[in-house]
Amino acid sequence: MNKNLVVGLGALLLWLSGTAQAARFGLFVGLNEYNTSYVPSDNWLSYCVADAGAMRTNLVNKGGGWVSSNTTLLVNSAGSRTAIRAALSNYAAKAVSGDVVVYFHSSHGGNDDVTQANVYLCAYDADYSEDELATDLSAFKTGVKVVVIVDACHSGGLFVETAALSLEEKEIRRRQVRDWNIAERVTARMQDLRAARLLAGATDAARLIAPGEVGWMTACAFYEYSYEDSSIEHGWFTYRLLQGFDYGDSSGDGQASFQELFDYAYLRIPYVDQVPQDYNPSILATLAGTAGATPAGDAWDYGDNVLEGATAIGPAYEPQTTAAHTLRQDLDESDIFAFPVMKNRCYTFRSTNLAGDVDAYLYTYSEEDGTRLVRAAYDINYPSDLNFSMTYKAAQSGTAYLKVQPYFDTGTTGSYSLVYANAGTADSMATLTSGVARSIASIAQESYEVFRLPVPPGQTNLAITLSGGTGDADLYVACGYIPLSDQDYYSQEYGNDEAVGVTNPPANDWFIQVYGYDPSSNMTLRATYKPGGAVIGNLSNTAASATFALDLLTNGARVSIYSATNLLPTGHLNWALRSNAATVVNGKVLLNLISNAPGQIISVGRPLDF
Repeated sequence: MNKNLVVGLGALLLWLSGTAQAARFGLFVGLNEYNTSYVPSDNWLSYCVADAGAMRTNLVNKGGGWVSSNTTLLVNSAGSRTAIRAALSNYAAKAVSGDVVVYFHSSHGGNDDVTQANVYLCAYDADYSEDELATDLSAFKTGVKVVVIVDACHSGGLFVETAALSLEEKEIRRRQVRDWNIAERVTARMQDLRAARLLAGATDAARLIAPGEVGWMTACAFYEYSYEDSSIEHGWFTYRLLQGFDYGDSSGDGQASFQELFDYAYLRIPYVDQVPQDYNPSILATLAGTAGATPAGDAWDYGDNVLEGATAIGPAYEPQTTAAHTLRQDLDESDIFAFPVMKNRCYTFRSTNLAGDVDAYLYTYSEEDGTRLVRAAYDINYPSDLNFSMTYKAAQSGTAYLKVQPYFDTGTTGSYSLVYANAGTADSMATLTSGVARSIASIAQESYEVFRLPVPPGQTNLAITLSGGTGDADLYVACGYIPLSDQDYYSQEYGNDEAVGVTNPPANDWFIQVYGYDPSSNMTLRATYKPGGAVIGNLSNTAASATFALDLLTNGARVSIYSATNLLPTGHLNWALRSNAATVVNGKVLLNLISNAPGQIISVGRPLDF
């Protein structure tokens, strides 16, 4: 490796001597803190400043041509929107064809949640909009290569605040804006600006940068989060880019381009639901600096850190065991297995032949919802048994993904064998029964407990409450996945009196996380769903037919239908079972109304308790 490094450095010096006139400029923005009128202090971040400083240091020290005097570092209050735009304007005025400009930005990011008309990065005091960014990038001269690196939540382009939205509203928004990618949107704005200048006959239009001269690297897709972690004191995307300066030389020339840095990071993010994005690879092929060779691995390593590289397995009725496999914890290697599942069948997974400590995470994926974490399994009995064991009852047929990765504090390597089978009789997660209280003795600070609630079809309301005891615990609720890094609903009141209500909850496994914001004890958790109900008017005293629309039920579903022969009185109704095998057709059930009644009250699933 030393010989290769010497050759690489020599090649680098030759390359630099041949491009002595080319300059390198860099703007590095890191925002942990914000003006509190813009972002409240409880939403500040921890490691964006470290991200920006370390990226600047590595580019200056790795021999790619950057020098401190041609870089600007803007952190916290210095990173106002005006300051960011002024710095880009300054470099646009200085840079000429052949120069390279890097704009690195680590902060919050999102879009206008009301109009959905604008993707933005967060500056210290205001949104830095896609239109403003496109205008600032368009000021560079043609021939200048601009590399934009964004480590921000939803940095692919989209932010949707889910807490105030129903699942139906959330899904409609997601379908409407699936093409909201910050690189594509800013590129489109640049194209529009360029076309407008040319149409207006502006003499400088042809001399300004083309959108294809801007390369993009973002930490995640538009619907995902970009995670930061106290164990590494960085955002994970930036941390892997920084490691790329040490290990990212995939070509063997002793150097790493921005594309090589990105490729290294792409395979090594420890979260399946954070997938970095790149754009315009010809620009990202620009040299970033010297780098060491990528560590060698076996056939499973690196490529199956992402869903596309998952190792296919077919769960069998008799337990199957993989060969023992070693993972490099220091580089966050992981193994992802893809396996087919059938609705309502159980699947078991456990580790054996363990050296070190590995954990397991189970995911599902769909175009509509992206990647969802639905199970997690850790130590069977810490510290005496660090193996994991998981039983999963599939809510839907399809493909599930099991990710096995080392626990971060266990050293440089870990090894295990995976035992799997199409077997098991129950879901290992604690299951709630509708309307039945569950006592929670205690939850430590920053710890949590997760519960499962199977919700049947045809429910019109789901009410989840936490009450009693001491401390401060919060509720996080999700449909079909565990609310660890994301959630559909939440309640964060002071104390333990928390409540979440959902209208027309879809039939699925619902997961409820009780999180200890402070140490909490002696709490009561209760989740109650109620079935659908409707009044269908009978226009005569003779038998008639009517249809009752059932949202969220699929064709062919068989449901129980209850009816009452009178209008709503005070107290409880006397319900009569009219059909125990009604079939849903195009979202509706055909009902035969009884005669001599002014109206019918219909319930789906079970009698309503008014």
